[in-house]
Amino acid sequence: MSTIAITQTYEDVQGLIIDTARKFQAAHGGELAELINEAQLCFMYAYYDHNPASSSFTHWMRQKIWFGLLETARRIARNKERFPMGDVDMGAL
Repeated sequence: MSTIAITQTYEDVQGLIIDTARKFQAAHGGELAELINEAQLCFMYAYYDHNPASSSFTHWMRQKIWFGLLETARRIARNKERFPMGDVDMGAL
C-alpha cells in the first residue's frame, strides 16, 4: 500500500476520527487531544487490518478506534490502581 493511498484515506475520514474521539470523550471522559492522537493511531491499525469482504472501511475503522480507546482507558485505570499517585509520604523516605 502506498503512502499516497493512506494519506488520501486519512483525509477522507479525518472528520469521522475526530467525531469518534469526541463521542468517546462524552461517554467516558478524557482529554480530547490525547483521545484524537490515540484514535489516529487506531486508524493506522484499521487501515492495514481491514478486510473489505467483512464490512465497510468506515464501520471497521470506527470499531477499531472505539475499542482501541476503551483498551487505552482500561490500561490507564489499571496503572493508576497499581501505582496510585499521592499516597506516598515523601517525608518517610
